[in-house]
Amino acid sequence: PVMPAALTAPDWLRPLSVALPFAIVAIWFLGLARRRKARIRRQAGHAAPLDHPFVLEAPGDISRNRSDKPYMARIAASLNVRQTVHFMPFDPEKTVTATIRSGGLFTPVRGRISSSPAYLVLVEARSAGDQEARRLEALCKLLAETGVAIKRYFYFDSPAWLHEEFGSPPVPIEDIAARHEDRRLIILGEGRGLLTSTGDAPQSWTRILAVWPQRAMLTPRPLAEWGATEFTIARELGLPLGRATLEGLMALAELLGLDEARDRPLFRAYGFTGGFDLKRLPPLISARPSHWLSESDPGEEDWKRLHAVLRWYLDPPGLVWLAALAVYPALQWDLTLYLGRELKIGDETLYQEPRLAALTLLPWLRQGQMPQWLRKRLIATLPADIRSNTVAAIQNIMTAGSADGPRLKPLRDDPMRLLTKRARQPARDTLFIDTLASDGDFPAPDWLRPGIGRWLAAMSWRDLAAIGIASLYAAAAWWLSPSTDSGALPAGAFLPLTVLAATPLIVWLALRLRADMFKSFDAWNRKWLSAVDQVAENSIQRVVAFFRKLRRTGAPVAEAEQTQAIKIPVMLIHAASDQADAVMIRNALAATAIEVVLLDDRLEPGMDWQEKTDREIRNSQALIYLVTAESSRSGWCHEMLARVRQSGLPIFPVVLGTAELPEVIRDLQAIVLSDDHSVDTQMRELSGLIHRHNEQPEREQVAA
Repeated sequence: PVMPAALTAPDWLRPLSVALPFAIVAIWFLGLARRRKARIRRQAGHAAPLDHPFVLEAPGDISRNRSDKPYMARIAASLNVRQTVHFMPFDPEKTVTATIRSGGLFTPVRGRISSSPAYLVLVEARSAGDQEARRLEALCKLLAETGVAIKRYFYFDSPAWLHEEFGSPPVPIEDIAARHEDRRLIILGEGRGLLTSTGDAPQSWTRILAVWPQRAMLTPRPLAEWGATEFTIARELGLPLGRATLEGLMALAELLGLDEARDRPLFRAYGFTGGFDLKRLPPLISARPSHWLSESDPGEEDWKRLHAVLRWYLDPPGLVWLAALAVYPALQWDLTLYLGRELKIGDETLYQEPRLAALTLLPWLRQGQMPQWLRKRLIATLPADIRSNTVAAIQNIMTAGSADGPRLKPLRDDPMRLLTKRARQPARDTLFIDTLASDGDFPAPDWLRPGIGRWLAAMSWRDLAAIGIASLYAAAAWWLSPSTDSGALPAGAFLPLTVLAATPLIVWLALRLRADMFKSFDAWNRKWLSAVDQVAENSIQRVVAFFRKLRRTGAPVAEAEQTQAIKIPVMLIHAASDQADAVMIRNALAATAIEVVLLDDRLEPGMDWQEKTDREIRNSQALIYLVTAESSRSGWCHEMLARVRQSGLPIFPVVLGTAELPEVIRDLQAIVLSDDHSVDTQMRELSGLIHRHNEQPEREQVAA
């Protein structure tokens, strides 16, 4: 018998049943990139690779695994010659002998003693992120590890002002000469600030260099760039010139005159081992470094010219190394060494001393920054395998906080590590997130990548599993779908297909309901624990303040006096035009038991501002420095900041807008006031950090 049309399966049912699983997977893949980027942002936000032990230990690992330690031992032996002598008034034994021989006429004989040699090393830097300065500093550390006594300073524009560390206050070279006049002097750098602007005469301050009769200079410039500047430095300043390389250290003893030769050479230019030498920095780059450092895209034609000269200047692995550094949004010495050690071309790692010396002379590594347009183009030149390995190396750092690997120290456990500026955070760098998201867990073959392989390489194994499950569902739907001549609902022909379609929906709803329940419970649990912690912390503070007051006065105090006793005095330095923002911060902190004293750059007639600020520094337990465009231009704010930094008072920078941190506190992390978070919330976090920092000395005193 013929079935009624209403009870038969329609012709389009079977094709629709097969297409539906693939349609669901297609919708899944539409959000693939978005989900991967969200996951990477979560990882990057909790683990900064620049602070991870994997990265920070890279320089030490390279130093420990060096194969040239016997070579370094010979260099150290040549530099440790005891040649510095100090004359005594007279030698007693020789004086007695000489007096007897002269018939009783007193004949004094002067004596001399030798001392262990020590060195004063001045390292030139162009910025706080200068990786060439870090490479030169690494040479100093190599000498120190082999037994050479070294005291190292940095300088920026001129050696007339020296810094013990990046961000420390400058010290005049006259003070350094008074402390270390008995040392031998080595200058590592290109000699910036030694000559006048015309380059044909020394600066007037360079007369102080005569304090060190044994002095020399090692320059990182390639031999092809040596010219009149180097000749003037060597001849007019008495600074024999050598190369700032490992091989150049071998000539240092000869340049200093430690070999007791009659004439000291003016130049000793030893190349790298194996005959390799640095090429001259291309004029296209050296003539206009600011052009290539600018964030403005110069255009495709300029990029082609730049890429051509980079291929000439660097060898192929060196160019790959530079492109790998472009993946991460910040350039840092430790990360450069880490990637050079981890990435390989064949069986050879990218890290080699000559290659590193050529790389660190490029303007981007000297300034410690690389513009977005250059990063994007360099990343596009990376071979597929190197790109995948670079992404894997960085993701290995970001995901190392698992149970198997070392954990990063949580921010709340370290009150001195605040969040850095938003522009430097990896989670906010679009190019970094896009690069990591475009390289998945599935290794697509190179011959596939120009076409479908790019899409395939962006998949994870979970995505491939989703395609497999959809294929199985499509096959099952084809098999279970009723044919057009089968009975419909009365015969139960649609029941298997209905169960097949409903099962994943039921499972998904159950998992979603379970996740929402756990999420709600977790939020309630964290809120309850936070409230308990706050109550406990306030109670402990009140008890401590009560007993402290009781110990001083011998009697209980009123509740109001106890509350007043636990207020922490804090000084806030700001520019006069930022008065409204400073008052806002003071009012927000007043509710958290912190008493803020405002100091701005308005100087009233007859006011002794130095005495006033010194008194506030003595009475305060911390400093909040408001970093704005106005305070960056205020000389008074910079002077006050330097005085507070020298006093050792803890400094908490608070940044408004896009202002840059001053040089003296650039080594500190800062709180950025943004519209993304409530100001009250950020001020409570700052208050908690100040309170915890203030409790540390008290706990140490109680323990003592």
